[in-house]
Amino acid sequence: MVALRWLQAYDAGVAAPVVLSATSERALDVVPFEVLRAHSVDVPPDLSALD
Repeated sequence: MVALRWLQAYDAGVAAPVVLSATSERALDVVPFEVLRAHSVDVPPDLSALD
């Protein structure tokens, strides 16, 4: 399960950013929402801005 691996990375201090709108609600069975929210990022509507 991806959420479990993400939580392991979080516990090790190397958690990846999270796009909440693309995250399954089932992740909340493993990771508290506040922890996910603290690592959340937004994706810009125009992805060309990432270049």
